[in-house]
Amino acid sequence: MTSLLLSSFLSLMTCVLLVTLLAYLPDLYAEMRLDYLGFDFNGWSDEDRLRNIAPEFRDEAIKLYRSIMGIGWTLKAMIGAVLLIPYQIVTSGLVFMVSKSKKHGS
Repeated sequence: MTSLLLSSFLSLMTCVLLVTLLAYLPDLYAEMRLDYLGFDFNGWSDEDRLRNIAPEFRDEAIKLYRSIMGIGWTLKAMIGAVLLIPYQIVTSGLVFMVSKSKKHGS
């Protein structure tokens, strides 16, 4: 029973970590890429924000900037966790039932 609780807890923490990373890393990449291109996050207009960016990278910068708008990575992670954690609970329960049936069947 203790090993089941430990494995369920570790599985839950792994799921939470993966969901958090998969929600955070795309936003981190976009912000780092925009910073590398010279994007001015404090600009008041699109012209101010794109002033330091070379013309051939402006389309990419606009797409990246628009991709980080909207819901933030924290809300994406919460939604992912709400969708993934019930799956993890069900699979842990199924593993527990299968292991119990194998012990009683042997």
